Amino acid sequence: MDTKETKLTWTALGQLCAGKISDLSSEVGKIDFDISKYVSPQLTMPIPKPESTVVGEINKKIEQQNSLLLDNYNKLEMMYKQQVEVNIQANKALKISRIYNGCMLVITFIAMIAAVVSALR
Repeated sequence: MDTKETKLTWTALGQLCAGKISDLSSEVGKIDFDISKYVSPQLTMPIPKPESTVVGEINKKIEQQNSLLLDNYNKLEMMYKQQVEVNIQANKALKISRIYNGCMLVITFIAMIAAVVSALR
């Protein structure tokens, strides 16, 4: 086949298809289409409960781990609050001991001066 024959064949085929498509398009509007005839079939398999599947088991394990983490968090929070209270009490005791040590230093200094003065007389 040469190129002229190929072009003629494709042109004839195109005209034939175009004619058939235009005939079909005029008939499409005439077709009655009732969608109620095409209802999807009902599922016959029962849907499994999520607890009995692998995803359900994973969710159970995640919930257990979350509860353990929550318990650990609560324990750590309680320990932190207790440590804060201990630190506050320790700071108060430190202030009191500094005042006591200052008073003892003054008393010791006065006693030293009294001993030196009594030795000189």
